[in-house]
Amino acid sequence: MWPLVNDPPVEPAAGSRCDGPQAILVIGNPENRRVAMFCAAARRLGLPAPRVVAYEDVLYGGLDVRQQVPRHGLVRIESPGENERVERALIALGAEQTPLAELPADYVPGEIVEHGRIYFPGLWYRGFCRLLDAWQEDLAKQPIAWMNHPADIKLAFDKAGCQAMLDQQGIRVPGRLGTIGSYDELRARMRETGHWRVFVKLSHGSSASGVVALEAGRNRICATTSVEIARVGGRTLLYNSLRLRRYENEREVAEVVNGLCVHGVHVEAWMPKASLGDGTFDLRVVVIAGEVRHIVVRTSRGPITNLHLGNRRGDLAELLRKIPGDRFAEAWDTCRRTATLFPRSLYLGMDLMFTPSFRRHAVLELNAFGDLLPGALHCGQDTYTAELAAARGKG
Repeated sequence: MWPLVNDPPVEPAAGSRCDGPQAILVIGNPENRRVAMFCAAARRLGLPAPRVVAYEDVLYGGLDVRQQVPRHGLVRIESPGENERVERALIALGAEQTPLAELPADYVPGEIVEHGRIYFPGLWYRGFCRLLDAWQEDLAKQPIAWMNHPADIKLAFDKAGCQAMLDQQGIRVPGRLGTIGSYDELRARMRETGHWRVFVKLSHGSSASGVVALEAGRNRICATTSVEIARVGGRTLLYNSLRLRRYENEREVAEVVNGLCVHGVHVEAWMPKASLGDGTFDLRVVVIAGEVRHIVVRTSRGPITNLHLGNRRGDLAELLRKIPGDRFAEAWDTCRRTATLFPRSLYLGMDLMFTPSFRRHAVLELNAFGDLLPGALHCGQDTYTAELAAARGKG
């Protein structure tokens, strides 16, 4: 199955091979700040430098992860994002798994992935799952400890499957309108269910990629989204933007939704959020070893709270003063119960919201790589340091 291209085999990354209970392997993109911050945390704790296996070396160079895994050590799978060569390779892997008749009509093998373009996330997910499945099978009998288990990562990236599982386990989530294939089908589903405000999300997206907050009144429609439409050579292309847009022309709204449906979408009821300061908010919560540790308040004057879209971090201390103590305890209990559903993973990131006046709370999403929270500390430790300390039994 490896490599994808005929590059010469690569040599293992430089660095000491230190097997043992403190040895750590990270599978990631070495140039990414996630990897750099995790390795810095290991240094702060006096641990041996983690061995970093690059996705590119696996996908293009045929590097066998089994030969890099430290016996009795920790294995961490990091996000493959923010690397266009890796993205292209994962999409190609996904295409190999897809019957020819089911491939998107405009899929072009080997096409250069333009920065920011929403480019076949369904194929990307299939390709990533192929990697995760291979690692889970290949390393099943190795004496290692996963920091985040491949099966848990797969489920977290499957919005519909993950929300269904949480719902079945008694975790409150937004109401689900299911998957839809077109804008017309979405509007029909909204009329059937009586929901006039919904979120449309890519089935396998992350970081607000392809998210649309849709409001449809009797004589008005409004879609708030990070999606930007571009028309190139007769084709309509969708891009992720760092600036939220409002589309109020139904033809454009339909164009955005239909463009996303090509890749598979999941639709949820829009739950109103509690307010803090001059906007509404939700929380990114990281649970480590079964305990709520790091919390970031994400405030917004609009419906989408992701911080990279120009929203602001809120004041956690102000929130804790405002929220009734019993509601606070109930929400943290939900976070802990959610984490117990993933017992093979040391940590879990989740997005949590409260309804107005803190009457209820709900888990919006789980995040396989939701622990990138620069500057957020718990007991003086960032997320990566706290995770490594917990893995050593000292957290």
